[in-house]
Amino acid sequence: PPHSIRWRLPLSYAGIALLTALALGAVLLVSLRGYYWQREQAYLEERARLLSAIVTPELQRKADPATLQQLVTGSAFLAQARVQIHDVNGQLLADSGSPQPSALFNLPLTPAVTLADGGPNQVRLLISSQPITHEVGRLRLGAAITRTIILSRTAPATDGQALEEQNLFFTAPAPDFFMVRDLADSVDQNEQRSTQRVRRPLAGEQGQTIGYLQLSEGPAYGRQIVRSAAQGLVIAGAIALGLAAVAGLWVSRQINRPLAQLTTVTAQMAAGDLSARATVATKDELGLLARLFNEMAQQVEDTVQALRRFVADAAHELNTPLTALRTNLELDAPSPLGSARLEQVMRLETLVQNLLTLSRLDAHSSAPPVGRVDAQGPFDLTHLVRELCEPYASRAEQHDIAFSLATPATLLLIEGGRSLVAQALVNLLDNALKFSQPGGAIFVELRQDGESAYLVVEDRGIGIPAGEASLLFQRFYRASNATAYPGNGLGLAIVKAIVEQQGGSVQAEGKEQGMRVTVRLPLLTA
Repeated sequence: PPHSIRWRLPLSYAGIALLTALALGAVLLVSLRGYYWQREQAYLEERARLLSAIVTPELQRKADPATLQQLVTGSAFLAQARVQIHDVNGQLLADSGSPQPSALFNLPLTPAVTLADGGPNQVRLLISSQPITHEVGRLRLGAAITRTIILSRTAPATDGQALEEQNLFFTAPAPDFFMVRDLADSVDQNEQRSTQRVRRPLAGEQGQTIGYLQLSEGPAYGRQIVRSAAQGLVIAGAIALGLAAVAGLWVSRQINRPLAQLTTVTAQMAAGDLSARATVATKDELGLLARLFNEMAQQVEDTVQALRRFVADAAHELNTPLTALRTNLELDAPSPLGSARLEQVMRLETLVQNLLTLSRLDAHSSAPPVGRVDAQGPFDLTHLVRELCEPYASRAEQHDIAFSLATPATLLLIEGGRSLVAQALVNLLDNALKFSQPGGAIFVELRQDGESAYLVVEDRGIGIPAGEASLLFQRFYRASNATAYPGNGLGLAIVKAIVEQQGGSVQAEGKEQGMRVTVRLPLLTA
């Protein structure tokens, strides 16, 4: 069941592992995101600082909008961010729009280089943040270094008819303001952009503010790394969750095994087997609990056995003087006092006989009750029920009580204990007749269902108070509405002991008027 320790412990382990993974993952992801957030901010601030050196002179000389637009377009690609120029009033002068992965630039060659085909000393150079056919080189931001650029050009063939491809090699130094993005920088393939922005004031020669340079939509540094880290944490968390659940299941089995043994032994003792003992051999707290439980069980068994021996011995010792006393009182029965005394002695004798019967049943004795011969071989339950019900039907008629009997026409064979089963039926019939009023009814039914026989004895008597049906089979228990009737509270206890010794079961049901007792007995199988 879900509330069992066997399942609660693995779930607890898994829950702890999950919470730990979530906590560690949250801390790691927040730290990574914070780190790359700072990198994004620093990236934009550094690009704004470098670009301000280029934009400020253009604003000072009041460059036309086309020049500013060309400047922000190139700067946006090289900075891989959106570049906007505002005047001192905040009005937008030029906007590069979202940066594109590639662009064409006219780069002057310094010093002048005359190409092999006599072309001009300016070429259109394609720079791309995505993989391209030929490497154009990597220039660090703001560095004025010389790189050999390898380009492919298509030029006419020497015969003037066909086209041929020529590789042109030349060296060009990068100007101070020239920023070529390191193509190794981490930018997501789907060109995800940062949500941060940087606004830098541009100062004139006199230190006055002449405009603003704003950079936004910069590279989303580390977003792929954060996503990969999150995916890795999910996988690691799932693995940790599985390992914790497996470990918890193993530990729970180690704990649950001795507890299950103790539970089984306790159930056996509750069912009446006082000889049951736990076999837990561990040296931990559960082993100590098992040893103490066994010691307690031994003490309980010894006490119960001593009480049973005392009851059996006392009943046996009382049986002989009671018989003699009953004989003497029978001789004095004609007197009113003698009759009353004889009735009390007979009640005491019945109690003694019931105690002897219970003692024998508790000891799993096959000895028959006094005055009966117990046949241990198979017997026909149908014939036994008919035989025992005949005198009770006559007694019921004398008390104006209707008596109904229903039995099958076939034989229902029961293994052994004929006199014990007969005594159980007699006790049920005695109770039904004793608690029935004139004008009432008693119903006895015997039927077969599969490999079991069911004997039902129902009356229309005083009934059972609510909540007391399950207590009727306890020894010396009498229902609260039966105290005015004779009895000692052992009749149904004897019925239960006999039926369980035969391998059957018994249950009582209270009705609005009367009671129904159902006895199940296993049939003899071929």
